[in-house]
Amino acid sequence: MTSYGNTGSRRAGFTMIELLIVLILIAVLTGLALPKLTTAAQKANIRSTRMELGAMIARARGAAIQRGCVDSLHVSTSAATAWVTACKVSGTGRDTVGPVDQVGKRFGVTLATSKTDYGFDPRGILVGFSGGTIVITGRGFTDSVVVNNVGKVTH
Repeated sequence: MTSYGNTGSRRAGFTMIELLIVLILIAVLTGLALPKLTTAAQKANIRSTRMELGAMIARARGAAIQRGCVDSLHVSTSAATAWVTACKVSGTGRDTVGPVDQVGKRFGVTLATSKTDYGFDPRGILVGFSGGTIVITGRGFTDSVVVNNVGKVTH
């Protein structure tokens, strides 16, 4: 015979209190991990900006050597942008080599620099042997790109 009354058997599943405890644990763990993820993302943005500026310096040096003229990396601190200009392959005037990179918008950083133009002669050496530093700042973190007197990136 089968009895259909409440004889002490339980249904399978979780109680509301068990589900709430699991949700609270997930919320606490997420709250602990989120600041670390945000910090890691900002550090990655600054590192990416440093690598991008280093690549742009290499592009300016390479264009100067390839085209046989003075080519430059330009840095705008107010707009947090950088771009490379070079002499035209044929004719007179200047070309922008590659895009005008809005690193400030793209990576959420600001730029400060000791000079706004880094010109390279046809040998790939910095014009005037005057190096400089580009400081990258974002949400409390700072890094820099140092261009030595001959035009090599040292940091």
